[in-house]
Amino acid sequence: MKKLFNLSFVITIPFLLFTAHWVHRTYEVFEGSKIVYNGAPTHDANLYISGVITFKEFLRELENSMTNTHSDYNLHIPDIALRPLNSHNPYDGNFYQPGIVETNNQAYQVQVKTRGDCAYHWLFKDKSYRVRTGKNESIEGRRSWNFNIIKSKDFLVNHYSYKLAKLMGILAPESSFKTISINGKPHGLRLMVEQIDEDFLKNNNLPLGDIYFGDNIGGARYWGIRKGLFRDPQVWEKKVSRTNTRANIRQMVADAQNLKFDLLDLKEFAKYSVFIDIVQTPHISNGNNWRLYFNPNTNKFIPIVWDATGLRDKYLAENPIEAPVLNSDLMIYLHQDPEFARLKKAYIQHFYKNLATKAIDLAHLGARNVLAKIDNSYFPYFLDTDVGLHTKDEVKAAIMKFPSKAQQIFNRIYR
Repeated sequence: MKKLFNLSFVITIPFLLFTAHWVHRTYEVFEGSKIVYNGAPTHDANLYISGVITFKEFLRELENSMTNTHSDYNLHIPDIALRPLNSHNPYDGNFYQPGIVETNNQAYQVQVKTRGDCAYHWLFKDKSYRVRTGKNESIEGRRSWNFNIIKSKDFLVNHYSYKLAKLMGILAPESSFKTISINGKPHGLRLMVEQIDEDFLKNNNLPLGDIYFGDNIGGARYWGIRKGLFRDPQVWEKKVSRTNTRANIRQMVADAQNLKFDLLDLKEFAKYSVFIDIVQTPHISNGNNWRLYFNPNTNKFIPIVWDATGLRDKYLAENPIEAPVLNSDLMIYLHQDPEFARLKKAYIQHFYKNLATKAIDLAHLGARNVLAKIDNSYFPYFLDTDVGLHTKDEVKAAIMKFPSKAQQIFNRIYR
C-alpha cells in the first residue's frame, strides 16, 4: 500500500504541475486574444481554442526535446530580451531587442522584434520576427529580413506570389522557406522575406527614391480618417526618403481621383493589375498591402508586390473567380483609362503566350521544394483564419494540389 501511495504521489504531482502550467498559459493566450490593438480586438480565439492550441504546443515541445534538427538560422537572444518577444501582447514585442544570428558558419549581431498586425504573428508560441543587422553588415546582401509564420495550410500563397511577380517583371521581394531555432530550440519553418527598404532598391539596380507603405488597418490604422488609401494621402507612410517632401504622393492621389495618371507608370500598373487578376487576391485592397516606389529618373510611381497571398483557398471560396479584380479605388480609376486598358490587354496576351507555362512550372518547383523542407524539419501545427489546426498531412495535401489549382485558375481568367 505504501508503494502504491508513493507511486500515485509521483504521478499526481507532475500531472498537477503540468495542468497548472497549461491553464496559466491557456489563460495568457485567451487574454492576449482580447487585447484591443489600436482600436480593434486582436483575435476571436475562445477559451476552448486557446486551450487546444496551448496543449498542442506542449506536445510539440515534448517532440522537440527528443529530436536534434538542423536549423538554417539560429537566433540567440538573452533571457531579458526574450521575455517581451515571448509575450502574448503585441505592444511588448514591437521594440527591437539585441541578439545574434548564426547562419552558414557566420555570426551577426542583430536586433530582433516581433512583427505583423494579425494576431497569428505574435499571439501564440510560434511567432513572426523581423531581424536587422548593423549598418555595416548584411545577411545575404540585405540588412533586414522578415521570418514570417505560415498561418494557413495554403503554404505557398505568398512565396509563389513573389516568384510569379518576378517572372512577370514586377518588383517583389526575395523569399525562401527557412527553419529557425531560438536559443537552441527548433521553432520550425518560416517564410523568409526581405524587407522593402534601400537595400531592396540597390538589389534591383534602382536609384534611391521614395518608398511609401499603404496600410491603414490593424496596428497601422489611423482612426478618424477615411480608410481608403487613394482618398487620403496622409495615411501613406514614407519608409524610404530621397527628399523631405511628400508632394508626389499627395499629387498622385489627387490626380487619380480626377482620372489623371501622369505620375503612374501605366505599363507597370497594367502588369500589376494582370498579376492581381490571375492570383485572384482581395488582399491588396483599399486599406492595406500597397507598396509604391517613386523613381526619380522617370518621375513615376511603380507598384511593389507585398503580402498578396495569391490563390488562397479561402479567398477563392468566398469570392467569384473573375477579372478584373477591382478591390481598390485606384484599380477602379485605372480601368476607366483607355491607355491603361490597351496596355493591360497587350500584357495579358504576352502572359499567356510567353509566361503561363513557366508560371505553372514555378508552382510545381515551389511545391517540391517546400515538401522536402517540411519532411526534413520540425513541424508546427499551422493555424488558418478560422482558427483551425492543420496537421502535417493536411498541409502536404494542400501543397500537392497547389499547381493544379493554379492551372485551373489561369485557364478560367480572361477566357
